[in-house]
Parts: sequence; C-alpha cells; structure tokens
Amino acid sequence: MEFNFTPIPAVFCKKLNRFVGEVVLKGEKVLVHIPNSGRLAEILTEGRLVYLREGKNPGRKYQYDLVLAQMPESLVLVDSLLPNKIAQGLLEKGIIKPFSREIDQVVAEQTKGQSRFDFKVQLRDKTGFIEVKSVTLVEGKYALFPDAPTPRGVRHLEELRALSSQYLTAVVFLICREDAKVFKPNDKCDPYFASALKKAAMAGVYIKAYRLKLDLKGVYFDREMEVVL
Repeated sequence: MEFNFTPIPAVFCKKLNRFVGEVVLKGEKVLVHIPNSGRLAEILTEGRLVYLREGKNPGRKYQYDLVLAQMPESLVLVDSLLPNKIAQGLLEKGIIKPFSREIDQVVAEQTKGQSRFDFKVQLRDKTGFIEVKSVTLVEGKYALFPDAPTPRGVRHLEELRALSSQYLTAVVFLICREDAKVFKPNDKCDPYFASALKKAAMAGVYIKAYRLKLDLKGVYFDREMEVVL
C-alpha cells in the first residue's frame, strides 16, 4: 500500500497522554495526535526521528498525526488504523491466507452475536472470522504483543475460541517493522492474553503472523513469520 501523503520529518519530545505527543517540527514545538492505544515506550523516546501526516480536516484539534518512527534497524508503523486496511488488501488479493485456502469475499467490521470482528470472510464452503492485531514492540529477534495489558484483546480471543467449533477463525498479527524474526505473545506484559492465545490455538483458532516492509513511500508485504506460543 503506497501512502497517499508525503511523510513530514520531525523530532519527538514527549507523550503528554495516551494519544497526544509533542514534537519539534521546523524548529517549533507542535502537539500531534498519536493514532495508537499502546504505550510505545520503547519507540517514542526523546530525540527519536518520527514522520507525520498532515490532516486535511480543518476542524480537527491537532494538525498532524504521528505515523512512522525511525528505529536503528527499521522504520515502525505507529498508526494502528492502517494495518486493518493493509490486511484487507492482502486478504482480498490472496497474498495472505490464514486458513491456507483462497478467500472469495472479505467484509470489514462484521458483527456475530454480541461480538464485532475486524473481518468476516467467505470461503467456498465455509465462513470465517478474523481479528487483526498490529505489532510494534520488538525485543531481540522477537516481535511481541501486546505492549500494554489488553482486556479487549483477551475478549476477542475468547470470542473466536467460542466460534471455532462452527466457523473458521483466525488472529492475524501484522508485524509493523522489519527487525523481528519470530512472533510470540508478550507474557511478561499480559499473561492473560498469552494464556488466552494458547487456549485459542488449542481450540483450532489459526494464529498467523506476517511481517511488513516499510519505506517513506508506503507499506508492503514481506513474509510469514514463525509463531512461538
């Protein structure tokens, strides 16, 4: 997916709260929106080179969104809204196949019972439900999720596990940087999520991880990654 904007370089100063940060842009301190609910403590550090997207809506509170951060060995996609768009394109084009079968139809944001899932997919003989999680934290060779406790993420896994006897179900982790070789749940940060992921896998939920490549022009599919539970 090529960006429909030109990334604007800035220098990160500090987070003011979960979704607002301060950067230096063209010599001036500016407040920016951070479109990510994670902590990003290892990424958004003082002095970090980041890249912004200028908003087009004149009524918005902050003029810029923080989209990318430059780590020593890789750019990182900070915007957690883009991975779902990327995943939809990869599913529709058959580039990723979490069920190892061709998907005929992909529909975003679908409700089943009391649950809402990122994607409902139709295969030739079966219906499937997919949740997508964007991964930004890397330690050594490991991509880790989550970087903050996520009761919502645990609930998603429990819901998929409950559906797995009747439907195809999958969790797709999109690794939003290039410097990881293996994915595993971050059990030190959220042991409940790690436990729920293992139980989901045992119940038949497909657990898949795919690495993305990034540059200042866009985000591209790289390869499937090993998953260690």
